[in-house]
Amino acid sequence: MGKLNVTMTYKAVGGVVDITDRVLSMSVDESVDSATSKFTLVTKDIHERHPLDDVVISYDGEVIYRGIVESQQEKLTHKYRKTTFKGTDVSLKLDRKVVREIYTPDDVQGGKPEEIIKALVSKYAPYLTVNNVQDTGKTIDIIAFNYEPLKVCIDRVANLVGWNWYVDEELDLHFYDRYEGQYETKLFTTKDDLDVEPNIMHDSFSVDYSVTKKTANRVWVVGALTASQSSRDEYFTADGNNSIFKVASRPRNYEIYVDGAKVPSEKVKADTSYNETDENVEWLVNYADKYIRAKSAPVSGTEIRFNYFPEVQIIDYFEDPDSVAKYGLFEKALLDRKITEKETARQRGRAELKRNSQVRRKAEFRTRDLSVKRGQILRLVLPEMSIDSTWRVTSVLTDISAPDRVNYSKKVVIEEIGGGV
Repeated sequence: MGKLNVTMTYKAVGGVVDITDRVLSMSVDESVDSATSKFTLVTKDIHERHPLDDVVISYDGEVIYRGIVESQQEKLTHKYRKTTFKGTDVSLKLDRKVVREIYTPDDVQGGKPEEIIKALVSKYAPYLTVNNVQDTGKTIDIIAFNYEPLKVCIDRVANLVGWNWYVDEELDLHFYDRYEGQYETKLFTTKDDLDVEPNIMHDSFSVDYSVTKKTANRVWVVGALTASQSSRDEYFTADGNNSIFKVASRPRNYEIYVDGAKVPSEKVKADTSYNETDENVEWLVNYADKYIRAKSAPVSGTEIRFNYFPEVQIIDYFEDPDSVAKYGLFEKALLDRKITEKETARQRGRAELKRNSQVRRKAEFRTRDLSVKRGQILRLVLPEMSIDSTWRVTSVLTDISAPDRVNYSKKVVIEEIGGGV
């Protein structure tokens, strides 16, 4: 086995503490479903306080993980003082940075998701590199971030195009197609006459065929309430008594015309108690109850035109007819009030459908190959199971035990790429 090295910053005194000889075990859990990986580090005889301190774990001289401590739990045993640290990778810092930006296709980024992510990183997290931010070949109509955490902003961009991202141990941000994976294809096998030595640990492989809550071949996308793309005119003729005129929809961006003349905007206000008492206001617009009201009833025969943009809800659905024919109809709805454009809803719906419309084989095994990462593409060759196909790594759990004898392995969960079972 190789050499393990574990260090922790000690910000209280501005130094670094080598705790390698006090490490009992550690684990790192990472998944393509989350940009965040979690770690647990179990140690003995630690006397410093380390919340929000950095952890760096190396193996054979190479950094294999960087994290930030979020909790420190201590327990007294009959042998030693046992301390368990739990935390998150460096993406935790992105959750503590607030963003206020808006991007459109007219900006220098051209609406390209990868360029938007690069711009966000450059401005709000310049300590990261973007060497593994890949081109999507797609554009986003408009996306706005209103005092949102940087991590949430990157999540929103990734979800719109069905891509994944994470920050690796070298502080490089990876942005890649969650359906196609990243990196060159690796070979994993139990067979001993291929290009690599058998690298699946004995008695560790299993495969299953499961329908999950995520499986759906019709996806509804329900977005925000917003103004329609075109305006509407509604006409009324006053009878000399009525001062309230009902409209068909909740109004956005409105104007009122009386006998062909536009009422100045300062005389048309929302229907509130404050505006009710404002002597300069002549017309009140009630959004919730869908009506306009004159403070005094117009003279009989007066022609009134109300021009407004009706409120509509962004809603659309997408279906995989081949999957429906094969499995029957499975529906799900995605509710996201931040979706304000039809094209954005379509991108989100297509991405979700591509991800979950088929029932695919899933498998897991253990390996000592430390280079396995989430999102990686594997060729799996197991003659005993009649398997020779391409798979995607969906999660990796790394376990390391120490200090008397360093032992490590990775539990790898994979999903077959291609048609469903």
